[in-house]
Order: sequence, then structure tokens, then C-alpha cells
Amino acid sequence: MGRRLALLIATYQYQDSGLRQLTAPAHDAEALAAVLRDPEVVGFEVTTLINEPHHRVGEAIGDFYRDRRRDDLTLLYFTGHGLKDDDGRLYLAMTNTRRDSLLFTGLSAEQIDQAMEACLSRQMVLVLDCCYSGAFPAGRIAKADTAVHSLERFRGRGRTVLTASDATQYSFEGNQVHGQAAQSVFTRHLVAGLRDGSADLDGDGDITIDELYSYVHERVVRETPQQRPKKQDNVEGRTVIAQNINWTLPAHLRHAIDSPIATQRLVALDGLAHLYRIGNESVRERVTQEIRSVEHHSPQPRNHPPSRPLQLRFADRVQPRPQKHRRRRQ
Repeated sequence: MGRRLALLIATYQYQDSGLRQLTAPAHDAEALAAVLRDPEVVGFEVTTLINEPHHRVGEAIGDFYRDRRRDDLTLLYFTGHGLKDDDGRLYLAMTNTRRDSLLFTGLSAEQIDQAMEACLSRQMVLVLDCCYSGAFPAGRIAKADTAVHSLERFRGRGRTVLTASDATQYSFEGNQVHGQAAQSVFTRHLVAGLRDGSADLDGDGDITIDELYSYVHERVVRETPQQRPKKQDNVEGRTVIAQNINWTLPAHLRHAIDSPIATQRLVALDGLAHLYRIGNESVRERVTQEIRSVEHHSPQPRNHPPSRPLQLRFADRVQPRPQKHRRRRQ
């Protein structure tokens, strides 16, 4: 039975005067940590690093991916600034990062990719809520384009990568900043979709990575059209990351079940059977309770030959439930 582990890295404060001029990241990492720790929703073992130097963060990432098992689910999250040098190399800025010494003070995407490549887990989730900048010395023309190509940098088997954006919003020429960017709302919607269960798009009681991304993408683009999240994955099956603790019956089924008209209550059987087929264990338990309730309130009419029990008629509608890739919790 695999473990569920998360490492959250947030940098809000920078020693570099140029980085301090950029739009500060939203302080959402703490809220994300809280929802990931919640055993009723996600149940991760969470480690949070806030405003740490690059060597401390690099060591933590190495430890995070070391000695993992194939069935472990890992989630690595960054919020802060990403810096792309004039040769196209990407670095994540830590609190001690200097734009004139990225190689020695920044956390390179290549190092993170190598750590993930050495990890045995086949379920690795990487979330980058970064505002990207191009950094090059004054007087030099940047050789790289404005795209960050963050997805291409983290390709690999067993990985899912979510990015809040994939283009540079700023550029530096010496200490002069060009460009502007709105504060990212990506993590805020990520937290909301997990916390209240609204990212459970198919209503089966589980929230998969695909559902979470679709939910966040729609809301981010609606709120900040200039921000375009992206996703890539190379995993087998679906990865269930959370449970919808606020799951309820769809309103139309609730109305049908509560109807005083017996025929309307019986019509609800098809909808309940569908939920039973696709739902997780808690949903199936709830559906079973509703079937018993419908049967209790649907007495056999007098002077009619006995019909098959309601639960048997429900069973006729339920086909074998399709299997999906599910991560069990400890």
C-alpha cells in the first residue's frame, strides 16, 4: 500500500533587488498544505518549505524522491518566480537567488528532472505556479524565445505536470524590468476545488488529477484570460488525488426519490444505478441506502401480483463497475 507524500515549496521574499520588483506570488501554499493534510479529503504527508535558500530546497527535493516505491504517490509543488537565462535554461528562484549567478544560486529545472528520473514512483505529480522572467545582462540580446517550455523540461514516464503559465511575463535588462503580470490565481482555485469537492466533475465522489486540472483551467482562464495553464501526463490509468467530502445526490434524483408519486420514485432507479456503477465506496454506500428508502416508501399495491423486489430490479440495472486507477490511503 503506497504512501501519499507532498513537498510544497514557496518563495515570497527575495534578497535580489530586481526580483523584489516583480508581482509577489499569492500566499496560497499554506492553504494548499492544509487541504492536502486533511485525512478526509486528501490525506498526504506534507512538508512545507517557505523562503528557503536554494541549497536547502535542493537537498529536500533529493530526499523527497529518494527511496520511493512504485506505488507511492508524490506531489511536488512550487510557487514563486522562474527565471530563464539567455541560453534558455530554466531556474526556480529561491530566497537567495541572484540573477547574475543563476547557475550557483538558482534551482535548475534540469536538477529537478534528474531527481524525478531516478525516482521509482510511477505516480509523480509536479505543479508549477510560477511567474516567469527572462534574465540576461544589460546590452546582451536574449537568444531564447519568450516561451518557457516547462512541460518539455519535465517529460518522463509516470509523471503528470501542471503549470499555471508557460510564457515569460517579465524581462530584465540589467536592473531594469520590462513587462507586467497579474497575480496568479491558479493555486487559489486548486485549493477550492479540493476543499469543497467542486472539482469532482463526474460526480463519482473522487477527484482525479484530470478533473482537478479541468476545473482549475476553466476558472483561471475565466478570471485572468491572459493566464493559460497547461498539462501533460504519461501515466497508466487515472490518478485519484482526493475525495469529494461534500458529495450529495444530484437534485433531480433527490426530487424523484422524495416524490409522493411511486412511478417517479421508480424512475430514479436508473440514475441511482449509474451512480453505483461509477461511484467510489462512500457513494455506493449512499446509493444503497437510498434504494432501501425507495423500497420502504413503495409498498406493493393491493390486488396486484407480487413484483420482483426493488433491490433485485436495481441489481439488473447495475453492470460490473469499470476499474480505475485508485491510490489507497494508509
